[in-house]
Amino acid sequence: KGEDGYLRIRMEDMFYAVVNSVKQLDDIVQKLTADIKSILEKISSYDAQIKMLIDENNALKAKNAELEKRIEALEKHF
Repeated sequence: KGEDGYLRIRMEDMFYAVVNSVKQLDDIVQKLTADIKSILEKISSYDAQIKMLIDENNALKAKNAELEKRIEALEKHF
């Protein structure tokens, strides 16, 4: 309280509180940034795996279609 009875704020104390809050927020942002980078790396890895599975699936579909044609040809002979 000041001499006039009103509450006062000591700016020095507020300054240090603000600085410490900014440091805490920076720590949070740094952690979130690292987490995001990790997640993006995982997504990139998953994208590569998905592409590989799609290619494998397409190859299997082609092989299946070829086998079905061969079966049909064999069935015509018998």
